[in-house]
Amino acid sequence: MAFAYFVAIPSILVFFLSFGRSVVVPMPSMRESLSIVLRLMVIFGVMFELPLVLFLSGRGGILGPASLRKARKGAVLGAFLLAAVLTPPDAVSQIMIAFPLYALFEIGIVLCASGLAGAPRPSPHPPLESRREIAYSSGCGGSPHKTIFRRLG
Repeated sequence: MAFAYFVAIPSILVFFLSFGRSVVVPMPSMRESLSIVLRLMVIFGVMFELPLVLFLSGRGGILGPASLRKARKGAVLGAFLLAAVLTPPDAVSQIMIAFPLYALFEIGIVLCASGLAGAPRPSPHPPLESRREIAYSSGCGGSPHKTIFRRLG
């Protein structure tokens, strides 16, 4: 949000106010100005959640860093298409959204790889339920219930 408030929004507003100044005097209304500012703040707020989403998807085993690296070309295209749809129709605001979005994608790849490195490894011991089934099905002396309690308890 700080990036949007201190970098993107001032440069976008300066561009809009300087556009066509020699012909027409720009007189933006409060409603239009707040609409653009709030829209950009929401876009940047959602956009900066991308690394967290990629980290959690890597941690959950949904995505891997290798598949994200293969999708880099699509990510660049997707960033510019998303920026074209979400922003006002000018190149400055589109670039101010697309470049940070792709940079956040790259940060997300690094976080996804680190999420895989810190993920818990599966235990070499079978879970408790499978040990009960083994004890129940083995029938090593006595009734199966005694075997379960003798083995686990």
